Amino acid sequence: MVSKSAFRNRVQTCNVNLRASLNWARRLELIRGIAHGIAYLHGGSGDNVIHRDLKPGNILLDDEWKPKIADFGTAKLFAVDQTGPDQTIVVSPGYAAPEYARQGNMTLKCDVYSFGVILLETLSGRRNGGMQGLLSHAWGLLETNMIAELLDTTMVPLSESEPELLSELTRCIQIGLLCVQETPCDRPTISIVVAMLMSTTSQIDRPRRMRPLDCEGFMPLDSSHGLETELLRSTTIDLT
Repeated sequence: MVSKSAFRNRVQTCNVNLRASLNWARRLELIRGIAHGIAYLHGGSGDNVIHRDLKPGNILLDDEWKPKIADFGTAKLFAVDQTGPDQTIVVSPGYAAPEYARQGNMTLKCDVYSFGVILLETLSGRRNGGMQGLLSHAWGLLETNMIAELLDTTMVPLSESEPELLSELTRCIQIGLLCVQETPCDRPTISIVVAMLMSTTSQIDRPRRMRPLDCEGFMPLDSSHGLETELLRSTTIDLT
């Protein structure tokens, strides 16, 4: 088993050679593996489990580069008819869905949002933080039809990439943006995300950046700043 920080360090490291060891095919497989793990939590295990703190630091890699979702100290069983805010808000800045970070409104779509951030970080080699967060940068590139510019520049230059691979990568970025749409009802379920990731031909909707007030009445919020992370209990479950 690779150390707990291995996935985070390989995706976000400044070491070009280390980051380049995660080639495009491997990154895509990691993304799919993480999505399958979340789908297992969200119903594949027979229960609706919300992890609540998905981030690269809570994803382990085994010797075969298969991802393992870890740290279930804040996970919670979710009833379909559950309403009202969660009383214990556990937030990792940059990964928390806006409706959860501000109001404590927790649904399965909160994990989908966190997964979208992880997906975009994995393909860009950048962390979602700082004055201009990764999400803002990605949305800007989408609006100017330059979404491929988000891809990690330490990898093979785009001009040398196979057209099919470039198409798959840009499609994957769009899936990530679908996951981080501001309102929960706009985000796909994780089972739909898995289906989109496993197909290279099915049509996907164009992501929409934000709407001031939407189906659940949430205002847009930059969830990357001003939030503290609760001390978590470490547990690991192999979901692959």
